Amino acid sequence: MRVVCTGQSGLNKVTFLQHLQQFAQEQGKDVRIYDVGKLLCREAGVDPDAVLNLRLPHLECLRRRVHRSILDDLAESKPDHSILCTHAAFRWQFGLFLAISPEDLVQFEPDVFITLIDDVDAIRLELDRRRQEHPERPLLTLLDILYWREEEIDITQLCARFLSSNGREIDSFIVPKMHQVKAHDGTLEILNENTRLFYRLMLERDIRKRVYISFPVSQVMQDRQVWDEIKGYRGSLREDFIITDPLDIGEGELRTHYESALQLGTIENGEFTYEVRGEQLHVREDEVRLAMDVIEEQINARDYRLVDQNEFVFAFLPLLKKGSPAGSWGVNAELSHAHDTGKQTFIVCENPRSLGPFKRMATRFFTSVEEALETFKGLGWIPQEGEGGNG
Repeated sequence: MRVVCTGQSGLNKVTFLQHLQQFAQEQGKDVRIYDVGKLLCREAGVDPDAVLNLRLPHLECLRRRVHRSILDDLAESKPDHSILCTHAAFRWQFGLFLAISPEDLVQFEPDVFITLIDDVDAIRLELDRRRQEHPERPLLTLLDILYWREEEIDITQLCARFLSSNGREIDSFIVPKMHQVKAHDGTLEILNENTRLFYRLMLERDIRKRVYISFPVSQVMQDRQVWDEIKGYRGSLREDFIITDPLDIGEGELRTHYESALQLGTIENGEFTYEVRGEQLHVREDEVRLAMDVIEEQINARDYRLVDQNEFVFAFLPLLKKGSPAGSWGVNAELSHAHDTGKQTFIVCENPRSLGPFKRMATRFFTSVEEALETFKGLGWIPQEGEGGNG
């Protein structure tokens, strides 16, 4: 299995992939990582923070030599599984330019493309940390980071389509780097890397169903009991399926943080400060205002992409205290998109009769998650013990 893993700067992709490599070894799988950036710096004989200052023709020549050395190593060592870790594009002093070429990808012969993504403020925090150590690095605003992330996704998906031929379709997946679970008050409760999701997309797509899980958020987050039900639902499916969880990207909370700061009057000298993963992020207020609408637009567009990369949508609509299901615009849009693009949609609701417009979009209703899982097991959609290893 050969994987091309793309993603913008600030993700620490190599560290993530090293953790994946360790996880794979625990499952008895050997994975080799080719860090294109590191190999490029070694070939050029320059520091990582200076390599992109080289002239573009020189960079192109270096990149071709690096890919040639990777192909030679693949031919000699013949690893069972390998990952090419690279950017799809760079944003630097030359502006935007490609970091991969179709010719190199054709020779690498990838089986799947995976683009890692993360919250825009987490990326900004990491890039700011690097600028403190290397002030010559360009400053990337929240908007720059948001657009770069979309460019990584778009270029990667375009490459996958370009390489698909003769009836063989090469998949391209978007994977949030972190699995995030929030408490009912919006605070971060659990945070761990999505190495198992990456592993399963890489090696278990033929034995596990890919599922997009859909559920209301803003309408129910303040209700502890209902939110705990949703947390249980989110966790109950992760063992048996390849789960795409839209809450793994949590940057939509930026608007809440900003509006709270406005009310409390804590914005000073045009700078907005709030906590990101235990650290303080400092950004200009005007930068935040420009980014907020783009974040919401990208959330909506990305959710459709995530639905597209899965085999079916599984929605959970808990009952509110008044007895009606907790629907939302987002759940409705996701189910409608899946339904209109020919995907199966399953809905869990204790009282299906009260679903109203949701009824037309459901392949089947269930009154509990347990009932749904029993049905999926009967359909052969859940691997028998031992089929999927310990992944």
